[in-house]
Amino acid sequence: MKIAFVISTLGFGGAERVLSIVANRLSCEHSVSIIKFDNQEPFYKINDSVKIINLTTSNGGFLNLKKRFSKIFALRDIFKSGQYDVVISFMDSTNLLCLIANLTLKQKLIISEHSDHSFLPLKWQMAKRVLYPFCDALSVLSKSDYQYYSYVKNRSIIYNPFFGDDENIEYQKENLILFVGRLEKVKGCDIFLNSLKECDLGDYSVEICGDGSEFNTLKNEFKSKKIKFLG
Repeated sequence: MKIAFVISTLGFGGAERVLSIVANRLSCEHSVSIIKFDNQEPFYKINDSVKIINLTTSNGGFLNLKKRFSKIFALRDIFKSGQYDVVISFMDSTNLLCLIANLTLKQKLIISEHSDHSFLPLKWQMAKRVLYPFCDALSVLSKSDYQYYSYVKNRSIIYNPFFGDDENIEYQKENLILFVGRLEKVKGCDIFLNSLKECDLGDYSVEICGDGSEFNTLKNEFKSKKIKFLG
């Protein structure tokens, strides 16, 4: 089977990590390509057998269609070629671009959600309500998203992949509680830190790895010898 994944970039995000894992695993048995919209090297390791296609087109918000037309046309040309048995799109903005590009075409298109619907602004809700029913299938990460996207007939909950630890690796345990992620409201680091106030940490320390618009606010609010903000 010939499979193409479409994503905006292959930086160090969570969805990018998921795509790299799935693409690498599927490439063991199938022909896999990754289509992205920049020419940067992938942050995560990608198997040599996976073909990377860089569509270096202009950037811009979804509703700024003037800047998005080149991406839509480039995707449409690929879809018209019929070279893939299935295209799998990652992230909502890319999902919408792929759906527009695939209108009136017969390319089998699966779209995937990697963020919670409750954070959607109204314009995104409207755009998805119009376009998402045109996909062949939708994958989501939670029951709440599954219920929210009831207007998409063929949908399924597919959790992020986990293939187990390497049993040959020995780990040195530390008394450490670790948070890793962007320090943005949507990531809920404040909820995590507030929950620690209810705990007796004993000889455990806490490290916050990440940066974002909430960095200084969280650092000032949760001053403690046991909590380190590493950036």
